[in-house]
Amino acid sequence: MELEDLIDFKTKEEIEKEKRDYEGRIFPLGTAEKELISKRISELFHNGMLSDNDLLFNFICLKQAYLINDEDNKKTEYDKWYKSVYSSYMNEKEKALMIALVNTDMNCTDINDFPDNETIIKEAQNTVLIKPEKKKGFLSFLKK
Repeated sequence: MELEDLIDFKTKEEIEKEKRDYEGRIFPLGTAEKELISKRISELFHNGMLSDNDLLFNFICLKQAYLINDEDNKKTEYDKWYKSVYSSYMNEKEKALMIALVNTDMNCTDINDFPDNETIIKEAQNTVLIKPEKKKGFLSFLKK
């Protein structure tokens, strides 16, 4: 085994491309989508324990779970989010609101059609949280 096999070197260009690809998966509608999500977070959440950046991190972690195709891995990622340190500072109502925000984002194909805060709040009220301990029906957090 050679030294280069032990260390994964990436050029600056490769790192930048990976960053762009990742941001493209999380925010396929571009910078405007990221800014809109940040604005919604600022307007919808009033959690004294978490900053808007912490809440955006929560959004990204949860959205990653939505983007996974394999159901077992999807559940694992959802469980990680639900049990994470940042998520633990959110009450059940705020977690439902975060799920509703991600769900709304995932269903939006045009930034101009993004639902308003009231619509997201109504969706959150209809969201049923599935706690990681429960095995049956864990994917209902993804469905209405």
